[in-house]
Amino acid sequence: MIMLVLLLLLTFFWVMDYNVRSQVFDRCIANGNGYMDIMHGLQQYLAMGVPAKKLILGANWAGQAWRCINESPSDNLEFCSVRAGPNPFRGVNCTDANGASQFSFADAQSIMRNRLT
Repeated sequence: MIMLVLLLLLTFFWVMDYNVRSQVFDRCIANGNGYMDIMHGLQQYLAMGVPAKKLILGANWAGQAWRCINESPSDNLEFCSVRAGPNPFRGVNCTDANGASQFSFADAQSIMRNRLT
């Protein structure tokens, strides 16, 4: 019922795509939201009856830098383990606030330029 009212009243639905997972219940690893995660979220709105023409995806143009606790010179890392935080957020120890530092889109462009030269 609420969704029907929203469909009639709202011009569009702004859906945020965050660049990292938050409140992780499985392995505490550095991980971003990939294409499939984003599509799954959008499909949930479509399944609730929201028309595709009313969906607007807000994409984050920042990045995250993580310090892997399983990193050593001999490691061939398949994933980057990160420390669970000492202060749980909403009861979850593994969140995007676990020591990840954000950087801007301009910083990301600079990193890419330096790696390409």
